[in-house]
Amino acid sequence: MRDAYVLLETWQFECLHCERAFERRYECRHCPDGHGGEGITYLLDGTPVVTPWTEPVCPDCGGLNVKARPTTRETPRARPPEEPTPSVLRRIRPSPHGRHVLW
Repeated sequence: MRDAYVLLETWQFECLHCERAFERRYECRHCPDGHGGEGITYLLDGTPVVTPWTEPVCPDCGGLNVKARPTTRETPRARPPEEPTPSVLRRIRPSPHGRHVLW
């Protein structure tokens, strides 16, 4: 089974009514669908949205005649591991067998 992964995609849009150009950055979550294929969920500012090329709307004039083009695709950097909190550190104590145990 394949692992899920995330890509960041930047899309450029151009309104054919008012000629405004704008761009949006999407988080694309790719994961196996359980049938050998792949499902993709697009998020804009953390909210699930339809695909960028489906029904884009101009933020200025509200026009629906908008061209969409992908420009960049990148893999986000992995988050650094979080430091253990003091409450977790207090619960770790050495055992007589040389291993640490949580209590």
